[in-house]
Amino acid sequence: MKTFAKKLSVVDTKISQTKTLANLNKNHFLANARKKFLRDDDANLINSLAISSTLRRNKQNEISIRLTHEIDIRKSFSRNETMRPDEIREGHQKEIRTIQPILDTWTA
Repeated sequence: MKTFAKKLSVVDTKISQTKTLANLNKNHFLANARKKFLRDDDANLINSLAISSTLRRNKQNEISIRLTHEIDIRKSFSRNETMRPDEIREGHQKEIRTIQPILDTWTA
């Protein structure tokens, strides 16, 4: 039984060493790819990537704010029931009509 456990621990050690080598190779490859990308004299591409990620982040923030706002409106109207559901729906349609052109310009 002891020899089996010893063999098993040797196998586990070899597997972990193999995984470590694979991770090192992957990290080395990624580091070289990053260096090559940054070494290229294509500052416009890097700037455009930065701008597009900023726009994407802004778009996500805007959408989450709008969704939160709509959820809050639904909760407040359902609590005191001052508006009918069709009036709420109409309000959401107006909201969507005002948001849609903004989203279209961001995604264009």
